[in-house]
Amino acid sequence: IVHCANHGAVSWSDFAQQVLRAADADPQRVSGVLTSELTPARPAPRPSNSVLATDRFDDLFEPLPDFRDGLGEVVAAYRGST
Repeated sequence: IVHCANHGAVSWSDFAQQVLRAADADPQRVSGVLTSELTPARPAPRPSNSVLATDRFDDLFEPLPDFRDGLGEVVAAYRGST
């Protein structure tokens, strides 16, 4: 199995904030929450650090850039398609 993803470890809340920044919106509209604080609790246990490892992909192919590098283009393309 080879996992493929852009570089740049980020939490879901940080990712949402990055998307809002790319859309020229207020990133403070999103705040993080600990998994232990979710109600109802997640049905399966989650690791404290679940960053997808892409080492094998990086060994076989050209590593992908940081996800932030093209995020503005993706947000702009999405906004143009709605």
